[in-house]
Amino acid sequence: MNEIGDHAATPPASGSGNRPGTLVFCFQRAAGLDHAGFERHYLETHAPLGARLTRGMRRYVVNLARVGHLDDALLDDPHDAITVIDVADVDAFFDPRRAFASAEDARTLMDDHATFIGRMDAYLTAPGGSRPAPGSGPLAKVVARMQTLVDPALVAVREGIGAAIVHRVIDARTADAPPLAAVVEAWGPDAAAVHDVLVALDPHALVLDVVEHVIALPG
Repeated sequence: MNEIGDHAATPPASGSGNRPGTLVFCFQRAAGLDHAGFERHYLETHAPLGARLTRGMRRYVVNLARVGHLDDALLDDPHDAITVIDVADVDAFFDPRRAFASAEDARTLMDDHATFIGRMDAYLTAPGGSRPAPGSGPLAKVVARMQTLVDPALVAVREGIGAAIVHRVIDARTADAPPLAAVVEAWGPDAAAVHDVLVALDPHALVLDVVEHVIALPG
């Protein structure tokens, strides 16, 4: 199953198609693969391949968890990446016949996906808030899976937070994805301080210390 899915994708609700949106994917690596191998394959092979073959992506950000990330001990299985993709048409993105120029392109990307990704949870979200302003200087980044919906304006003004985007979950796009209220991207001078703010807002949050990679898209 790839980011652009078929059998595991939740069918769109009536009247919900043909709309732009922001998708969040939570990935765990395939069995037998270590995090370094996952990271290398994602950045060197899969992301460039997806950028080249997939239609309709407007922004593609891969957030790779740092080894021994902040809440690793709380997870049954470690999260290796949380990827955020802005798309021109949500339902077209999940339809291989529309997301690719050919069936061969679809098979190529999906086959590659299967070589390094195990579990995948996907969500359609409505983002609010903003990224750090240009010239903000180096900031640590964390990404949190939240059970409580938080106001991006309230997150951004907390001490230790430089900027925040709250992705309010509209619905799950994979059938077995666990329920979430939001996925939060947050930046600050110190990752541990950002973590503490998010856990104070939601004690059940699972927070990853990440490295952000913005993937170049054609055109």
